[in-house]
Amino acid sequence: MQPDLELVHIRKGESFAAWKHGYPFRTVRWHYHPEYEIHLVVDTSGKFYIGDFIGDFGPGQLIMTGPNLPQNWISDIEHDET
Repeated sequence: MQPDLELVHIRKGESFAAWKHGYPFRTVRWHYHPEYEIHLVVDTSGKFYIGDFIGDFGPGQLIMTGPNLPQNWISDIEHDET
């Protein structure tokens, strides 16, 4: 399965973009982008898939991903629990 290219829009004159989202969310899929990404996990836990690494995430974790690394984040929360 090939990852989707995610387009990250950064406004002119700004160095980065920030947003908060829950689960499920439209960008929660196997994807990549040329930007670095920092994830602060607040309320959920689950597994992340970054490149060829599989790990667990949970509340309080801060995780940085590099550019062009395919990634996906799967929460333990069922879709009907949100």
